[in-house]
Amino acid sequence: MICAACYGHADIVYFLHKYRTEGCTSEAIDYAAEHGHLDIIRFLHTHRREGCTYAAMNVAAKNGHLDVVDFLHRNRAEGCSEDAMDFAALNNHMDVLEYLHTERTEGCTIYAMNNAAARGHIDAVRFLDKHRTEGCTTYAMDAAAKNGHLNVVEYLHTHRTEGCTSKALEDATRHGHLDIVKFLVAHRKEGDVKHCKSIAEQLGQYAILKFLCTVDASV
Repeated sequence: MICAACYGHADIVYFLHKYRTEGCTSEAIDYAAEHGHLDIIRFLHTHRREGCTYAAMNVAAKNGHLDVVDFLHRNRAEGCSEDAMDFAALNNHMDVLEYLHTERTEGCTIYAMNNAAARGHIDAVRFLDKHRTEGCTTYAMDAAAKNGHLNVVEYLHTHRTEGCTSKALEDATRHGHLDIVKFLVAHRKEGDVKHCKSIAEQLGQYAILKFLCTVDASV
């Protein structure tokens, strides 16, 4: 029954419930929630007693299944953990993120904004900045710079105080993100231009090397 619930085979779940005695465990709803099988979740909730765990809402949030999150919130008592909102931000499920913020009390952690920034999810970053208090760490701007998300780097620089480390400029150089290198050099003080020139030369990032050479010819 667990496997049938996981893979969305509602007819098999109904059959096993009616004609077999082995039953299932809380994993049935948990797995059904992960894959968004709301019809099966409703059936198990109504006809079975095994229930689920807080992982059900967590993984439903992770995969963007708002209807499942809403059903579990309204009909089950297991709730979720901070992972639910963290996962929603990670995968840019804005409807789920906003729902959890409004309807639940578990909140999130710094990993929500950190990972949203790393993946370039500017809408999630903005929402968390405006509506939550958990904040982020220097990892947010460092990772956004590394992955080429200039709009996120600009937003964090303007609206947050955590800043970045030298890794932001170094990794932007390594990965050839000239626009981000220019922004960081112009607006941030972290990072060693001389060291980044060496990185650019070693990795053949010649456009960045040319730019860095114009920043300070003596470096």
